Amino acid sequence: MKVVTQIIIAFVSVLLILTLTNSFVIYHSNSAKDDIEFAINKSLSLNEVASQLQSESQNIDIQLSTVMNANDANIINNEIFYLHEKMDAFINSLSSSHLADVNYLENIADDLKEVIEQKISIKKLILDKENKIKTDRNEMENISVSSAIIIKRTLTMSNEPDEFLIKDIESYLEKINASIAMTNKILFVDDEVEAKTIVNQMNNLKSLIEDDEEFLYEELPSIRNEKDYISSNDKLMRILFSENSIPQSKLNAIRYNDELEQLNVNYLEKKEELSRKLIEIRNDASKSNEVVKKDISITLDSIVKIQLVSLFLCCTVIVVSACILARKIKTPINYLLDVLQGLIKGNYSQSVTCQGWSLEFSLLIHQLNEVIVTNRELINKVKSNNLSIFSSSEDNARCVDNLRGLNNSQVLAVHSISAASEQLEQTSKETESYINNTRNHTRGISNSVDDAICLIDGSVDGNDLLSEMIKESSLTISEVEFRTKDIRNIVDVINDIASQTNLLALNAAIEAARAGSYGRGFSVVSDEVSNLAKQTTQSTNKIQKLIEALNMASSNAVESMSVCTEQMKKNSKDLQQTKAAISDISEHVSELVQQTDIVAQYAQEQFQSCGHIANSVSSVVLGFDKSVEYLDNVSGASHSLLSLSNGQKEELNKFLT
Repeated sequence: MKVVTQIIIAFVSVLLILTLTNSFVIYHSNSAKDDIEFAINKSLSLNEVASQLQSESQNIDIQLSTVMNANDANIINNEIFYLHEKMDAFINSLSSSHLADVNYLENIADDLKEVIEQKISIKKLILDKENKIKTDRNEMENISVSSAIIIKRTLTMSNEPDEFLIKDIESYLEKINASIAMTNKILFVDDEVEAKTIVNQMNNLKSLIEDDEEFLYEELPSIRNEKDYISSNDKLMRILFSENSIPQSKLNAIRYNDELEQLNVNYLEKKEELSRKLIEIRNDASKSNEVVKKDISITLDSIVKIQLVSLFLCCTVIVVSACILARKIKTPINYLLDVLQGLIKGNYSQSVTCQGWSLEFSLLIHQLNEVIVTNRELINKVKSNNLSIFSSSEDNARCVDNLRGLNNSQVLAVHSISAASEQLEQTSKETESYINNTRNHTRGISNSVDDAICLIDGSVDGNDLLSEMIKESSLTISEVEFRTKDIRNIVDVINDIASQTNLLALNAAIEAARAGSYGRGFSVVSDEVSNLAKQTTQSTNKIQKLIEALNMASSNAVESMSVCTEQMKKNSKDLQQTKAAISDISEHVSELVQQTDIVAQYAQEQFQSCGHIANSVSSVVLGFDKSVEYLDNVSGASHSLLSLSNGQKEELNKFLT
C-alpha cells in the first residue's frame, strides 16, 4: 500500500472524529443560543422600556419647567397643551410596557399628573396677582401725583389758608406717601411673616389717613366739589387698603409661592419614587444579564470539555498512525541519507538500488540515479572549462599590468600640464585685478575732473552775478548822492525860511515894545517864534553836515565798487582759462579710461581662456585617474579570477567521476 494512501486513511479517521464532536457541539450551541437569545431580548426589552420611560419623564420635567418659567398666560396655555400630550404619552407607555409593577407605576403617574395640575393652577394665580400688582402700582403712582396736585391747587384757591392747615395737609400727604412707600417695600418681600407685619402697619396707618381726610373735608369744603379728586382718592384707598389692595395681593402671592414650594417637594418625592422604580427595572435587567452570563459560561464549559475529548481522540489516532508510518519510512530514508552524504563528499561514482520498497521510494531512487549521472557529466565539463579560464586569466593579468604602466606615465605628463595651466590662470587673474584697479582709479580721476569743471562753472556764474549786483549797488549809491543834492536844496530853503522868520520875530518884538503893556502877549509869541527859528537853523546845519558825510561815503563806496568789478572780471577770465585746461585733462582721462577698458576686456578674455584650458586639463587628469583606477580594478579582478580558477581547479579535483 502507498504511504500516501495510509496517510489519507489516518486523516479521514481524524476528520470523522472531529465531525462527530462538532455536530454534538453545534446541537448544544443552538439550544443554548435560543435560551440566551430569549434572555437577552427580555433584558433589552426591560432596558428599552426603562430608558423610554426615563426619557419621557425628563421631557415632562423640561416642559413643566418651561410652563413654570413663563410669564404670559397665552404662552402658559400653549405649553400646558404640550405638557398634557407628553404626560398622556408617558401614561400610554406605562400601560403598554407589560411590566410586573405597571399598576404601581400608573398610580405614581396619576399622582404626578395631579401635582402638575395643582402647580399650574397656582402658577396662574400667582401670575394673575403679579399682573394685577403691576397694573395697580402704575395707577397708584399716577393717582398719588394727581391727588397731591388737586389738594395744593384747592388750597391755593382758598381765602388766606392758615399755617396750621398747610401743616395738616402736608402731614396727610406724608402719610399717603408713607403708605405708598410701604406698598413698594412689600413688593420686595418674600417672607409671609414680614409681609403680614407690613400689612398690619398699613391697617394702623389707614385709620390715621381717614381721620386726616375728614378733617381735610371740613377745612376745605371746596375739595368735595373736585370730582376727579374724589374718584382718584377712592381708587387710591382701594389700591392701598382694600381686600384686593397691592399689599394683600402680594401677601396672597407669597402664600401661593409657599404652596408652590410644597407642591415642588411633593413632585420631587414622586419623581424620586418613579426614578427608584425605574432603577429597579434596570437592576432586574442587570440580574437577567447575569443569569444569561452564567448560562453562557456553563454552555461554553461543556463545549470546551467536548472539544478536549475530541482533541484527545484525534491526537491518539495521529500518534498511532505516525508510529506505523515512521517505521515504514525510516529505513528507506536512512539509506538515501547515506547516499546523499557520499554525494556531499564528492563521490559521484556510486550507484543506488532499492529492495521491496514502496512505489514512492522506488521513483525517488530512480530520479536520484539520473541526478548522479547528470552531475558527473557536468563536473567533467566544468573541469575542462576551468583549465581554459585559468590560461585566459593569466594572459589578461599580464596585459593589464603592461597597460597600467603606460597609463601611469601619461598621468604624470598630464599632471605637469595641469600645474602649468593653473599657474598661467593665476597670473592672468592677478593681471586682470591690476587692470581693474587701474581702470577704477582712472574713472575716479575722470569723475573728480568733472566735479572740478562743475565747481568752476558755479564760480564763474557766481562772479557774474556778483558783478551785476555791484553794478546795481553803484547805481543805487549814485542815485542816493543825487537825492542828497535835492535834500541840500530843501535844507537851504528851510534856512532861508528860518532867517526870514527870525527877522519877522525881531520886528514883532520891536513892535511889541512900542505897544507897551498891550504888546506883552505878542512879545511872548515873537520870542517863541524866534527860538523856533534858531532851533530850525541848528537842525538844518546838522542835516547839512550829515548830507556831506553821506556824500563822502557814497563816493568811497562807488570807488570800491569799481575796484571790485575790475577784480571780478579778472577772476572770471582766470576761471575760464582754468576750465579750459581741466577740460583738456578730462578728454585725455576719458581716452585713458577707454584704453584701460579695452585692456581689461583682453585680460578677462585671457583669464577665461586660461580657465577653460585648466578645466579641460583637469577633466583629462580626472579621466586618466579614473582610467588608472579602472585598470587597477581590472588588474585586481584578473588576479582574483586567476586565484578563483586555481581554487576551483582544486575543488573540482576532489570530485570522483
